[in-house]
Amino acid sequence: MYPNQLLLTCTPMSIFRTICCAIFLLILCNHELVAQASTDPSLLDPTYDQRKLTTIGSKMKDDFPATNRFDNPVGNSSAARAGCADPFIPVDGTYTAVSRNDDGSTGPINLGFGFSFCGTTYTRVWINTNGNLTFTGAFGTFTPTGFPTGIPMVAPFWADVDTRFCGGQAWYRLMSDHMIVTWDDVGYYNNQCDKINTFQVIISNGSAALPGPGTNVQFRYGDMQWTTGSASGGSGGFGGAPATVGFNSGDGVNYEQVGRFDHAGVDYDGPFGANDGVSYLDNNCFIFNSASDADGDGVTDCTDCDDNNPLIFPGQTEACDGFDNNCNGLIDEGFDVDGDGFRTCDDDCDDTDPDNYPGNTEVCDLQDNDCDGEVDEGFDADAD
Repeated sequence: MYPNQLLLTCTPMSIFRTICCAIFLLILCNHELVAQASTDPSLLDPTYDQRKLTTIGSKMKDDFPATNRFDNPVGNSSAARAGCADPFIPVDGTYTAVSRNDDGSTGPINLGFGFSFCGTTYTRVWINTNGNLTFTGAFGTFTPTGFPTGIPMVAPFWADVDTRFCGGQAWYRLMSDHMIVTWDDVGYYNNQCDKINTFQVIISNGSAALPGPGTNVQFRYGDMQWTTGSASGGSGGFGGAPATVGFNSGDGVNYEQVGRFDHAGVDYDGPFGANDGVSYLDNNCFIFNSASDADGDGVTDCTDCDDNNPLIFPGQTEACDGFDNNCNGLIDEGFDVDGDGFRTCDDDCDDTDPDNYPGNTEVCDLQDNDCDGEVDEGFDADAD
């Protein structure tokens, strides 16, 4: 009734005022138009680029968070997930383009399904240009940090993406049970197109064919060529604040970090070690279930570093077995006390002395230096 009454009131007015009323009615009635707003702070603020280039920070405000650090925090999260074999899904005519911008966001977008994320079910999402999805609001932070952070986020590649002038951009496809968001051939800040990245994230209701029943988050990668924008300490696309890959519930406890990347190359040493080479991600993929506890150990995929092994979970007693049993990012800690590179389960016969270990050269010191069960063998030739 209300729109019809407005239309009748507008009918006898001038053409200009009638058009104004029609626009108002369109906005009033088309909730999706209002809901899926896109932002571009570089357009809204003519000084944005100038100010951004003068600071290595998180966003163009005077409230840079104390957690804006370049290191890799070691937490109670995961070891890296093994890569999967699912190929990158190319963009086609079924996708919707995200407007070109720098540090902008598009949303909220109504999912049409429930995305269960570390104990909270979300039904809408924001696509943030800087390589991540958020669920409680737009997120324009361009300098990434390691997880955990205070923002619920799924981040296939959190870095300073700039889609304003390069050929690529972000796209999304929304289905009844899953959503694919793709950053296709995107450059880095400030308008740098000499290197481009292609990556995507899939989120689902947990039973969809994509990414597969029993999982609800997947990262897939094409060719990855850069890591860092020039306002995040980068030069030529590398260095500075490393890009972050993983997901983060926002509670400081539940998060999954695949790694942080700040240079060219394929080197990779896990989620919380040294920063890694971005080409490790080339044609790779990682799959998770942020909703369930697959191995039945009482810990969900959000925190469990191996949700396929019920003997591995945060708080578990570490064993000398080559695994990160307690999910602290370290393997067999406490089993090489003397630091000689040999654990007690590697037959180190004296883990209090770094000079005694299997294969060491025996010396005449009344000790079993080579851990063969004999003391000072070879130093009594005449057996007297």
